[in-house]
Amino acid sequence: MGILKALFSHESEDHGDLMLEGFVRGYRDIVKSAPFSPPVDHLRQAWLNHFSKFPNKFAKQILPEVVEAIATTHACLNPPDCGVAPGLLALFEEVPAITTKYPKYAALYGELMGKIQNLYREEKFDDLNELFRRVNSQSMVKDPFPIGGSDHYNLMKSIGRA
Repeated sequence: MGILKALFSHESEDHGDLMLEGFVRGYRDIVKSAPFSPPVDHLRQAWLNHFSKFPNKFAKQILPEVVEAIATTHACLNPPDCGVAPGLLALFEEVPAITTKYPKYAALYGELMGKIQNLYREEKFDDLNELFRRVNSQSMVKDPFPIGGSDHYNLMKSIGRA
């Protein structure tokens, strides 16, 4: 399928690939503009740039706590994977029909984020913080896990939201 047809078929695999490539290209441009910043900073900016184009439709995605959670979690991956994984997540948010129809996106996300998701689920926050520090040595934040802090995590857990 050609690029033109993919643009008009919003549920095609080609359209999904183009959307993912667009997110990753935006991430790479941010890295080029600030090469000495830590990946978590690049990811915050990439997520905001992507979703602030449609603030009414995706207002929840640009809330500071959402941006921070997305950036921090994905910043445990080494570049360039840390720029691909949130692009996949953006695709899940924007066009769930594509990700349902083409399981390659979920498979790739699981391949990239599986270890991190398991560590979070198992509450191995020291291991997550170590991953984060290794990838983001220049970040001012050193131990972001659990996201929101222990008190917030325990509150969310107590109401079944963690």
